Amino acid sequence: MKPFDEVIVDCIDQILITFTDLITWIKLIIITLLINLDLPITIYKTIAYMILFDTVLSIVARLRLNEKYDADKFLWKFIVKLLYLTVPIVIAGMAKELELDFKSIVKLSIILLFFNEVLSILTHIGSISMKKRLEQNDVFLFFISLTKNVFLNHIKNYFSNQNKKK
Repeated sequence: MKPFDEVIVDCIDQILITFTDLITWIKLIIITLLINLDLPITIYKTIAYMILFDTVLSIVARLRLNEKYDADKFLWKFIVKLLYLTVPIVIAGMAKELELDFKSIVKLSIILLFFNEVLSILTHIGSISMKKRLEQNDVFLFFISLTKNVFLNHIKNYFSNQNKKK
């Protein structure tokens, strides 16, 4: 019979292996989805790294400004920013299913994601260097609210045309 310490180490090793396999499967699913929808993989990786870097800079800015650090809040913001990456995927998938050409809107959303992260990184760098909290406007949320009505109108027109054909 194994000592308790070895059993714990074996369990932790198995958990790490399972976690690594899960991350690998998630990456494969995302890459397959991006390829299927003809979306650029490298820009997605770049934006994901920028989101990670922005989160680190946000933590550094909080510590530099002697503000309260809340790990749950930063984790939640990181996850929400990663979920922003799904917006162009949803737009591309919807366009493919509806047989519409939304490539320019998908490209615009990816460009806005990129510039939103650049703006956020620059804001955090400015906050760190000036030791003062700078205001940050979220460009991508503005884009989502702006394009929501456009997509709804396209969908309504599509379904009304389908009903007229019947």
